[in-house]
Amino acid sequence: MDISEPTWILTVIASTAAMVAPFAIPAFREGIGKYIAGFAQSHFDEKIEKLKSELRRGEEKFANELRSNEQQFKSLTEVTLSLRSSRQTALDARRLQAVEKLWAAKIATDRMRMAAALVSNLNLEEMFKAAESGNQKVQTFAGMLDKMTGLDLKQEVPQTSALSERPFLTPNVWALFSAYQGVMLQSVMQLKVLSTGTTKYFKKEDTLKPIMILALPEQKDYIDKYGFSGYYHLLDILEQKLLAAITVMLDGREMDDATLKRSAEIVAAVRMLHEEKKPEIPDSLRGPDIPTPSST
Repeated sequence: MDISEPTWILTVIASTAAMVAPFAIPAFREGIGKYIAGFAQSHFDEKIEKLKSELRRGEEKFANELRSNEQQFKSLTEVTLSLRSSRQTALDARRLQAVEKLWAAKIATDRMRMAAALVSNLNLEEMFKAAESGNQKVQTFAGMLDKMTGLDLKQEVPQTSALSERPFLTPNVWALFSAYQGVMLQSVMQLKVLSTGTTKYFKKEDTLKPIMILALPEQKDYIDKYGFSGYYHLLDILEQKLLAAITVMLDGREMDDATLKRSAEIVAAVRMLHEEKKPEIPDSLRGPDIPTPSST
């Protein structure tokens, strides 16, 4: 058969392709599979690297933020400690000033010690009875004693006041000072009242007794036995306890609950001491009773 060369070549190629095709398809499939797997692996590796890079950036950002927060916290702590230290320093200085003023008031109060000594030797109950019955001798005698003390309450009392320092003093210090000062002031007032004859509006009962027992519980039997006449002899003990309480305060030592409770009781007793007796007003001159407003 006469055929041209190109046709013969195509025929041979086709026949060869037909014979090779069954063997070529698996290899083709394998190649395609490897290509796809390689492409997927490359894409996966790229994603992994990208994720790792993002994680590293996230870790670095978190670490930077953590360091920044730590620095801010450290700065805040330093500022807080500095302010607290400054505040504590200022408070300690103010407390020291309060102690100085309290002791200055105590020294001023000691000018009344003679009055306390004189009153401790008097039978106050009998003197008040005689004064209320109009006995002028009692008034004259009390006036002489009052003159001996040389005390002018208008000048003396302001110097003995330490009320403005109370917020900076511990309850125990303030309570002991109040008890100590109360003996002096009560003695002066008793002489003044007896010398002027104004005994009607004066509390003649021993209002200092609860304070003295709370301040000096170890001296309860002595206080019960001698009453106000014995208070003068307890002043030195009160002074020593006051000094000890001041030392505790300045040292910054905490007081226990029992001490705080006792101090609160003394302060309450001191408050009752300074309550003034209401004068007896005749019914014809008494005004209307005004009720206390109700709280809303």
